[in-house]
Amino acid sequence: MVRRSDGRGSTGSSGRGRDATWAPEARGAPIAWPARRTTFQSPGADSLGSQCSSAVAASFSAAARAVASSRVIAQAYAAHIMGAYPRPMSPRGWAQFAAVSFLWGFVYLLIKIVGEEVSAFPLTFSRALLSVLILVPLAQRRGTLLPLRDRFGALVVLALLDVAGPFVLVAVGERTVPSSLAGMLVATVPIFVALLALRFDHSERVGGLRLVGLGVGIVGVGLLLGVQAANDGEQLLGAGLILLASLLYAGASLYYRRAFAGADAIGVTAWVFVITAAILVVPAIATAPRQIPSLGTLAALLALGTLCSAVVFVLWYQLIDEVGAGRATVVTYVNPAIAVLLGVLLLGESLTAGAVAGLVLIIGGSYLSTGGRVGRGRALEPAIGVHAP
Repeated sequence: MVRRSDGRGSTGSSGRGRDATWAPEARGAPIAWPARRTTFQSPGADSLGSQCSSAVAASFSAAARAVASSRVIAQAYAAHIMGAYPRPMSPRGWAQFAAVSFLWGFVYLLIKIVGEEVSAFPLTFSRALLSVLILVPLAQRRGTLLPLRDRFGALVVLALLDVAGPFVLVAVGERTVPSSLAGMLVATVPIFVALLALRFDHSERVGGLRLVGLGVGIVGVGLLLGVQAANDGEQLLGAGLILLASLLYAGASLYYRRAFAGADAIGVTAWVFVITAAILVVPAIATAPRQIPSLGTLAALLALGTLCSAVVFVLWYQLIDEVGAGRATVVTYVNPAIAVLLGVLLLGESLTAGAVAGLVLIIGGSYLSTGGRVGRGRALEPAIGVHAP
């Protein structure tokens, strides 16, 4: 989707550096490093035997400073690894987090419902057009559309990588793949980012724990496909298309970091959906349904294009502003579970122990492949944020 889980140098509400997901600091959400210093006042050395007492006191003073320093270092390390912030999340932050997690997990179920009556091109075109109607006026009020015109070529590339291509692939894939499996497969985006970084982004060094994460994630994908699709050729093909979409999302993350670092996130997202609608208008008309879809399908399509495309992006950037990129990108690890839960409960999709094990390995591998840091994910999904098709 158009990720920036920047994790693509996405920025907060003012800068869409897609790396927000992969590099929280690029989103204007610097890590809060403890700055407290602990001192120890040694006793005076005026009494008898001052040399001995001074030596003992100095030893205790050094030990106290070491303990205090180690605590500061431990706090700093925890903040660095977990994206921790000194203040707890507010009720507003929790509400935004829950809304974004649910909406991006809900996407897969809606695509499955709409896909029963509407093919991939008109489905994706409708999503893009509805998003344009919401995001373009918002970007105009912010004054961020016109300054991006000179990057039109790069915007086209981003639109193909992050929306037009992946959205269509996921929609086609879900015609034969359960929505729950689609959600699990899109969780591989961080793994693909780490793989692509080996070749295209030398600033993202992949070694040690990150290589282990790649291996774990790949094993998880193999297990998931082996359990869910090994005996069904059509389902295996659909799963392959969704994995290809994940690869495009990963490429979009790295490309966004290079081409749009520091750009306004809402402005870039609006342009990406405008370009996507323009690219898909002809194939959408050519493959449009011959009869008007049912009321339920139209309602699902409306929710898909508004709530789960445009509105969720605005909520995503607000969430980053509220709680910081490190905490916000935990959504990356939550929405696949929501997709599975909704698919099982509402669509009656099956869920096996092997599939659950595969999902756990994929999420664990994604976490490790990003350096074991919650805040290193794409911060912009579809419009360059966390990945939701």
